[in-house]
Amino acid sequence: MRLPKMSIEQYALALRAEGQRIIDVGGSWWREVRPCFFRPVLPSLASSSAACKPPWRALAGGFQHVLDSESGANSRLQCLVFPEAESYRLDTLRSSRRCQVQGAEDRFAVRPIEGSEEFKRVAHPAYLDFYRRTNYSYLANRVKRERFEAWSDAVFRFEAARVVGAFQGSTLVAASIFRVVGETMVYSVFFATAEAMKEHVSSLMLHRLRTMAAESGDIREIYVGLRKRGRIRTIDDFYLQRGCSLQSRPARLYLNPAVRICLKTVRPDLMRDLLGER
Repeated sequence: MRLPKMSIEQYALALRAEGQRIIDVGGSWWREVRPCFFRPVLPSLASSSAACKPPWRALAGGFQHVLDSESGANSRLQCLVFPEAESYRLDTLRSSRRCQVQGAEDRFAVRPIEGSEEFKRVAHPAYLDFYRRTNYSYLANRVKRERFEAWSDAVFRFEAARVVGAFQGSTLVAASIFRVVGETMVYSVFFATAEAMKEHVSSLMLHRLRTMAAESGDIREIYVGLRKRGRIRTIDDFYLQRGCSLQSRPARLYLNPAVRICLKTVRPDLMRDLLGER
């Protein structure tokens, strides 16, 4: 089944509607990931230096983007992707991972969530459970019902967004949100209750998304994010143990000279991360 697709512009506008800091510079869409530091809205996509026009505020901080060749690269971006998405089958997983998926299939019913009103009604309790378990700080105001409902409206405003839920009876215990941009499925959101996580609902949801990508026939890879730092790197391990590839892609990095000196002196670990050396 073919999945609806978004252009980069549509994807950028969807992220902006959800509250992310998005800037358009002559058709180049950037996300402000730190104050005055920018990356493209889909960091894994390659482009030439000439095609990337950074925001003027990047001169005060910096920017980084993947290049379409090694020429001009001065850093690496570590991208987590499932390549060859069309070839996925459950039997490509190790037997222990297959058992996790099959066991979860017996416990949970997975189906699409078709609209914002249903998502508002069934998903907020699971999100609160997820927040209490992880203390997830990004856009933490979603723990307030009114902010969660505003986010739900923003997600469903764009028809190409797909939301999938895992249920026990009538209770939603996990949700995944993804979009397809060109030939890339972007797995952008996953949250689940603590009890459902113990029963491998995360493995089941990933399996369902990979199956949807394979059945679509025109998705080349699934992007799940950049390599993380610190204790949340265990999230990366979850994907890497299930067929994800850590791809080191050539990138161009610009840093304001004062920022570069400061990072080298005060945060050399962060500087190594930006260079892709860790």
